[in-house]
Amino acid sequence: MKPIVYITSTKNNTKTDLMNAGKACFDQFGGVEKIAKGNIFIKVNATAVNVDAITSPEVVIAIIEVIQRANINYNNIYVFDNSAFGMPTRLVFKIQKLAKRIRRLGAIPLYLDEQEPIFMDFNGKVLDKSVPIPKILYENLIEHKTENTYINVPKLKTHLQTGITVCLKNQHGLLYDSEKLYKHHQIDEKIVELYEKFQPDLNIVDATTVLNNGAVSFAKEWILPMNLLLAGRDAVAVDRIGAELLGIPKNRIKFLKIASERNLGSSKIEEIEILPNRDIVCENKIKLNDNFEDIELDMPENFQIISGKEHKGCPAGCRGVLEYFKLIAAGGKIQPLVSICGRGHDLSELDNISGSILVIGDCAIKELKKYFEKRNDQDKINLYYIDGHFAMTGFLKPFRKVSKISLKQLSTMLQLSLLKIITGMIGAKRHKANFKSMLEF
Repeated sequence: MKPIVYITSTKNNTKTDLMNAGKACFDQFGGVEKIAKGNIFIKVNATAVNVDAITSPEVVIAIIEVIQRANINYNNIYVFDNSAFGMPTRLVFKIQKLAKRIRRLGAIPLYLDEQEPIFMDFNGKVLDKSVPIPKILYENLIEHKTENTYINVPKLKTHLQTGITVCLKNQHGLLYDSEKLYKHHQIDEKIVELYEKFQPDLNIVDATTVLNNGAVSFAKEWILPMNLLLAGRDAVAVDRIGAELLGIPKNRIKFLKIASERNLGSSKIEEIEILPNRDIVCENKIKLNDNFEDIELDMPENFQIISGKEHKGCPAGCRGVLEYFKLIAAGGKIQPLVSICGRGHDLSELDNISGSILVIGDCAIKELKKYFEKRNDQDKINLYYIDGHFAMTGFLKPFRKVSKISLKQLSTMLQLSLLKIITGMIGAKRHKANFKSMLEF
């Protein structure tokens, strides 16, 4: 039997429009009465403070109300996530007063970075150790899965490291920060291993707006209206149609290939039944960008990246870190800075650089540490090593120190006042959130 992906218009995105669209998504798969039971866990994408990069709060509220208006018995409705690395979930849930609005409906905002962990064995190639998982999720969605409900409500957008982020990628938010970093350069495999254990009962995708050059919105022109919700039980199939809507080639999305090979779902578009018809994909399809190098940026001339000839750095690892910081530096004034990543470097080329140098990633450090130790005996180099595959916080401190980029510029990039960011950080620490603060330097 072909997997079904249902697509419906959200029209003008009014409350009534969103509730009608949300109810239609449930009805296509048997209705709320058939799907929802016990404790209902709604996984949103609350990756960052940019409201256009997260699941629309209006969509979240509409789905809660659709469930509550159905004639069913349930225990609690939890709305949860663990935000992107370095960002406290409590802060993101303040956006558009989402946490307050959830509570008004009698539902419960659940910040995973503040939850007690329990260790779980995934027996995977990447998750090859006991991994801490929020205990509340393990007890409800693993031990007592048949008694409870998991509804996945991601945002449809491009992703500069994985091609797209929709249903499967949204599972990365089940991990604490330290585990998000673990083998981040193999994130596609990790996403699939998470999905093997945590499979939603229903996926409802927020495509009211979509995001170009994702996963966060550094510019307003990256945010485009689409006015759709997508729904399906097969997350792989839903992601495949999401990629088609964004014009992202299937071969660019490694995790879909891995999931399909493991029979976790179908990524072949001809094997997917699209309702009400395939025309709705053709009518709404656009071409967005999932490649750092295709983003037009006004870069300072004194921000230089040197990549190895054999290996230019993993997009989901050290190269990804550098490219995100290019976005921060774009259009700004910074002090001269050279960042080096990857392996296979021409040492004669490096002989000509001086000043502030950041060597980032395990590959570059392993290859170049002895070279720079020798140079340090002769030349005056302001040198920093940032180890690990996705050392965002490790990179930020020396980056700010040598580039002289201001906190104001960082808060402008995040489209949120510095006061709100710091207040959110303090609140998260007070509640013992388990995250690596982006502002700890």
